[in-house]
Amino acid sequence: MALLTFEPISSAGTQDAADVLAKLGTTLVDGGAIDRRTLERARRVATETGSRLDQVLTQLGLMSDRGLAEALGQLIAAPIVGAADYPDAPLFHDRLRPKFLRRARALPI
Repeated sequence: MALLTFEPISSAGTQDAADVLAKLGTTLVDGGAIDRRTLERARRVATETGSRLDQVLTQLGLMSDRGLAEALGQLIAAPIVGAADYPDAPLFHDRLRPKFLRRARALPI
């Protein structure tokens, strides 16, 4: 079983994250998830509040979390996983201590 560490999108490959977020609006409009006017509204709010576009879209209720996840998944060619993709019971629960996982900032999947 592999351990993955997670970092916020803003610090992990900052330029890559910025590129993805820059393309996000166009992808959403081209895919029909939102219209150009909605995108401009979200961009304006993001600029005014200093928030990221993806956060603004969901906070204002302009998109669902699921819809945004699907769009981002398409944009970075990463599949969306669901409950059926995970094992029914935890694996190696006796070997992975919570203290280690917290210190390593890791989430076993």
